[in-house]
Amino acid sequence: MAVFVVGWVIHETPEYQIVVPGTAHVHHRVGVLNADRLRLKPGKVSEMSYAIEVREAERLVLIRLEGTWDEVTMARHELEIIAAFQQIQRFPSPTRALSDARGYPPQPTAIAKRYEELYKQNGQYLPDRVAVIMDSAIAKLQAARVVPDKRMRIFGDEKAARAWLFSPWPD
Repeated sequence: MAVFVVGWVIHETPEYQIVVPGTAHVHHRVGVLNADRLRLKPGKVSEMSYAIEVREAERLVLIRLEGTWDEVTMARHELEIIAAFQQIQRFPSPTRALSDARGYPPQPTAIAKRYEELYKQNGQYLPDRVAVIMDSAIAKLQAARVVPDKRMRIFGDEKAARAWLFSPWPD
């Protein structure tokens, strides 16, 4: 197998590898990464099935998730979501995230496990409040199991989610 950069491969699939150059000591597998460390292997392309936007004035991260993901999409998402959550850590409380996952069906077990690992290793970067909008009962159960955090609530509509996100602080 070819090595794409000099360093330690800390996660690898047939589609990609994540490499940390010049170090063997990694505390948070995802939290220390940035996009230039994701190396797609030749011929592997993944369609982006999410959008992430940081709104500094509102101290808000907007997230849109859709479709069934593969490993490459999840790897890219891990890098970008941690970067966005780390960015809002500079903002005064309360910080918020609104995730519209109405087009995001229950994910394959491997992707759900990656989310669980992402949360376990990087939960300290979660905003003060995270509202997730979902319309699938099964996806709601999966989300609640994967990220069991009192800062996260799941809603069926955007109006209720925004009302909670922007309600008086602290709750």
